Amino acid sequence: MEKIVIKEKTTSNLDMQLLADSVGINLSGIDHVSMYMIDSAGKTYRYSEDDSSPAVSITAANTGNVRFIPPDENVFRYQNSPYKLQWVVWETLTKKYYVPEQGWAEIEVEKEY
Repeated sequence: MEKIVIKEKTTSNLDMQLLADSVGINLSGIDHVSMYMIDSAGKTYRYSEDDSSPAVSITAANTGNVRFIPPDENVFRYQNSPYKLQWVVWETLTKKYYVPEQGWAEIEVEKEY
């Protein structure tokens, strides 16, 4: 996953591809995906496909494409940038792995004008 750059207050779809060795991860047959973010102030955000109103979804399972739809305009703030994010792929309810496997991807938020 590359660094994503967005404007603050965005509620637009953020489409990403989960990769292993530069190849899209096949998400067919998994239980669900979750996404964790931490802003620069240390606030943690968790979104999961199994939430009652999910903000994350798999858009193309065979190529590892996922989508995050920010639930409101207060999620991304310039003053809390950068946001670090990591996806959790739940193969079963108890077996999971992280993407990226080491470290975190990043969302940089530009000031809205």
